Amino acid sequence: MTIILLLAISFAASFVGTLAGSGGLIGMPSLLLIGPPIHQVIGSVKFPNVFFFF
Repeated sequence: MTIILLLAISFAASFVGTLAGSGGLIGMPSLLLIGPPIHQVIGSVKFPNVFFFF
């Protein structure tokens, strides 16, 4: 369940970040509240950006 929640938040944050440039303000705090390590939070926010650039 946590993996699905991580994916949903990261894709939503990267979509908003691509449109408005503030995805990190949404994604980072919400993912940190779930409780994964910081390197996993940063990776899950940055990884979906690869798909929006193409």
